[in-house]
Amino acid sequence: MSDLEANIAAVMDELTRAMAEMKKSTNLEERLQYSTLVKNISDAYQTLTMAKNDQMMDDELEDWEEDDFEDGDDDDVDDE
Repeated sequence: MSDLEANIAAVMDELTRAMAEMKKSTNLEERLQYSTLVKNISDAYQTLTMAKNDQMMDDELEDWEEDDFEDGDDDDVDDE
């Protein structure tokens, strides 16, 4: 598991905990604080998953470029 995947898992754990605490709370002010926390954690999760997707696309592009180089194909045009 990469550091990025570990961070995503940690954020998901924190999000689950915050949502459970928000549901348990009967105090309106406390619920509002948890709601803000849940939103912030959700934003962090979205940012991390976008970074992971970018990383996966970069890795895929790198693999594709390496395959073309190994095949002796150094242009961007299909050789059909």
